[in-house]
Amino acid sequence: MIDNNEDTVGLEMKVPRVPGHSPKPETSGRYDFDDPVLPLGLSFLRNPAEGSWSLSQRPGFLALRGQSKDLNEVGQVAFIGRRQQHTSAEWSTLLDFNPTVDGEEAGLCARLDENAHYEIALSQRNGHRVITAYLTVDGTTHVAAEIPTIAGCLYLKIRAELTEYTLLYSLDGQEWIELSRALAYPLSPQAVKGNGFTGVLVGLYATGHGKVAEVPAHFDWFDYRS
Repeated sequence: MIDNNEDTVGLEMKVPRVPGHSPKPETSGRYDFDDPVLPLGLSFLRNPAEGSWSLSQRPGFLALRGQSKDLNEVGQVAFIGRRQQHTSAEWSTLLDFNPTVDGEEAGLCARLDENAHYEIALSQRNGHRVITAYLTVDGTTHVAAEIPTIAGCLYLKIRAELTEYTLLYSLDGQEWIELSRALAYPLSPQAVKGNGFTGVLVGLYATGHGKVAEVPAHFDWFDYRS
């Protein structure tokens, strides 16, 4: 309790200012991952597992190593993202990922909770590399679209509008290809059962779907435009 060493607490008191300051995160711009610490405004999903992320493994990149848990489960998921602050916005990234084992996956996700999230990802399935759009609504996940690829570097984008999200990818960062669309309502406050709504997190993720991935996914940057 602060009493100004006067033994009483007044309605108004003068105290020294706490040293330092906490600048507000930018509402639009690019995270380049060039610094040794995570940029202000980015957050983990729960406490990250040891070794699940790194800014020093490959300087200039964020490395995420997929854990056994995925976005449908409560646990230590390799995920770093930021709050969606605007109804109309878009997020993009450049992913460098070469999965070697079936189930290894990394990409870009818009997440309300374990029961409601959309993602566009690069993964290995049945020995083949694929680009996939996943839609999870009311706890049920289905593959909205999937195409084979040999790419190891891939641009990914999620675009939000008032009534829907659009999942896109690009091989060159110039020509974007729409892979799927999904209604915004399942990720909205109105869709939450009970009092669990904390807002949508959009971010970068990786998973090994049942085991720790053998190779990490590297993200060159993370862009947020409103």
